[in-house]
Amino acid sequence: MVENPLETETLARLYLSQGHPEKALPIFERLLAQGMERESLRQGLLQCRAALARAGREANVDDKKRLRILERMLARLTGSAPPPEEPPAPTPALAAPRPSASERRLAVLQDLLKRLERAR
Repeated sequence: MVENPLETETLARLYLSQGHPEKALPIFERLLAQGMERESLRQGLLQCRAALARAGREANVDDKKRLRILERMLARLTGSAPPPEEPPAPTPALAAPRPSASERRLAVLQDLLKRLERAR
């Protein structure tokens, strides 16, 4: 494995402190893979993973919120009833794969476009 001398624990911690755990994580992983078994590296790796998990949960909530806002806007523009609130999600073991947030947004906007074209 070719080592990059610039990829140090200090650089990883700098990325992490500036809100870039996605950049810090691979550096911590490489340093640990190189046999540097320091507790500070393991803690940094755990902090990165926790920050990324938090960011994923927050993005998921934001995506759901945005989708509801777009659906309400669509209902107002087309004069239709707003969609009902989402029922509770099924258990993960039984749930079908969900489309990504981008796919859901695209579908909402495509539906909006179709409705607007029909309204003309």
